[in-house]
Amino acid sequence: MKIVHTSGIRTLPGNVYPLASLYRDHLEEAVLAEELGFDCVWVSEHHFSPDAWNPSPFTFLAAVAARL
Repeated sequence: MKIVHTSGIRTLPGNVYPLASLYRDHLEEAVLAEELGFDCVWVSEHHFSPDAWNPSPFTFLAAVAARL
């Protein structure tokens, strides 16, 4: 059985939480998932969305890979 950590990186319009902080938090979650023994990390993507849904999952996953 595989255990997966799924990350939905998004923020609602009008939210004052900076995107850099949001991505950093999700990166830390992915690192923690690795430490806890999860088998993989999944992220979703959505282009041209007003809620800043992660438009570039490969860039984020590259950052995750660099940390592991």
